[in-house]
Amino acid sequence: MRIDNRLIAVILSVSAVLAGPSSAQTTPQYTLTILGLVQHNYITSVFAPLSVNDNDVVAGYAKVKVPHNPQQSFRGVEWQNSSPHYTILGTISEDPGQDSEATWINNLGVAVGFSNEHLGSNLYSAHPVMFTANGIVNLGVKSAKEGFATGINNASQVVGYLNFETPVPASEAFLYQNGVMTMLGYPVPTIGHSMANAINNNGLIVGSATFSTGANPHAASYANGVWTDLGTPGSGTNYKSSASSVNDSGAIVGLWT
Repeated sequence: MRIDNRLIAVILSVSAVLAGPSSAQTTPQYTLTILGLVQHNYITSVFAPLSVNDNDVVAGYAKVKVPHNPQQSFRGVEWQNSSPHYTILGTISEDPGQDSEATWINNLGVAVGFSNEHLGSNLYSAHPVMFTANGIVNLGVKSAKEGFATGINNASQVVGYLNFETPVPASEAFLYQNGVMTMLGYPVPTIGHSMANAINNNGLIVGSATFSTGANPHAASYANGVWTDLGTPGSGTNYKSSASSVNDSGAIVGLWT
């Protein structure tokens, strides 16, 4: 999804203020911070924020111009309150369309997402990556066609998924930690669908998976080697759902269609 260049990225900061001198209730008060353009010389470099950590560092992407790529390509970007506000992140390969994207950031300032690797001619493959203070880290795709990192916790455990073409089309969730990528398998091995979208600081992973033949994917959690079906509000096989985030208390949010 791309953000229209007429939109302006903002941060809403909240603080609690007493509603009255004798009231125990609080009323949230918001401060609006306009994040502006990543590069002031280019009106199309509108920042698309995707994640914010507890230190108010924001990760996302923007269409930017960099020295080695004369075209304006989409590149992972971080915003911080201190000047300079924007940091343009790295990429595996220069791509005329999209170099990289940062989708999630932890409290250490380590972001994850994907970056396109040039395979030759006009062919590119998305690889899951970490954006660290020492540069971009390619997590690899094993034998898959492509992959995406979607979440990271404060222990720098990274989750995401790989898309395979052979022996059959499939998507499989992974956990990356201490330099090792571990595939998380499927609830039903013969179906071949699992995706990890987020991980909390207790190591609970959430995403989606397929639990029976002919059924749509359901929101799912993963812990201790087991996928758990979180179900859908509707019954039958025509409904699908996906979990997108989980907090440290184990509360999970997602989408049902």
